Amino acid sequence: MKTTLIALLITMIINAQQLPKHIDLPELGLSFDLPDGWNGQLDGELLLLGHQTIPGLMVVYKNESTTAQELKELAMQGIAMEGVALNPIEDFVVKNELRVDGMYQGTFNGANVKCYAVGLINTLGFGINILILTEIDKFTDQHIKEANTLASSVKFKQSKDTAATMHWKNKILGKQLMYLSTQSNSDYTGGTSGTSTRKTMDLCTDGSFQYYANIHNSYSSGNTNAEAGSTNAQNGFGSSNTRSNTIGIYKIYSLGNQTFLELSFEGGEIVEYELSENDEGYTFLEGMRYFIAQSKICN
Repeated sequence: MKTTLIALLITMIINAQQLPKHIDLPELGLSFDLPDGWNGQLDGELLLLGHQTIPGLMVVYKNESTTAQELKELAMQGIAMEGVALNPIEDFVVKNELRVDGMYQGTFNGANVKCYAVGLINTLGFGINILILTEIDKFTDQHIKEANTLASSVKFKQSKDTAATMHWKNKILGKQLMYLSTQSNSDYTGGTSGTSTRKTMDLCTDGSFQYYANIHNSYSSGNTNAEAGSTNAQNGFGSSNTRSNTIGIYKIYSLGNQTFLELSFEGGEIVEYELSENDEGYTFLEGMRYFIAQSKICN
């Protein structure tokens, strides 16, 4: 079953719409060529690649490290996310001031895997990480060769906004994005409960943002007009508020046909939203409707 999970994912990837051999990502300031036989799809910030005859998966994604030592320190922390836990087998090696590589071992979707990783630093924009992994007993020198083939084709250049990114910057920079939601429920006793949510993001033109959220919950049980002692008589009510007000920096960028708003909070948390709009021009973040208004906070 463990092998099937990876095999199923790879089948989906290699049967995806054919990617061009040359991948150009002007938003990140880089381009590269896919090694022969590899195909895949862009899934958010991840480029997932599979091969018809080479077992395993190749993953390409950005990094924001500015020095090789910083990149090595991050690599040595391992990779942990839902369904993935990879730990370095030994120290990663700083090959030069712009490259770090090494080996991981761990689990991926329940399978025991081995992984080779290459990290490249881009002094003009975003860097790139390349991971190739498969089950431990199927990992060979060929996997290392394939990852290095892709790495050797990487070309860096000055990052540049695409038309999609410029569209969203023109639409929401200096504005406030506001989400409003109200929900209510009732039960057979006449009791009610409700939640109202208000979230705002003020995106200032200097790259800073202010985020505010207010979630109000209320409830009552029973019916105030019911006869005392009946099952519908009111016997409780209450409410609560949860507020948060934080700041940070943000960026807007596009990969493929997707555009993202990334909020980096001052406490270190990073939250990313996919931006979209419908035919009427309404704005959505992760599929949730947001209203656009002039910001009273940004100068």
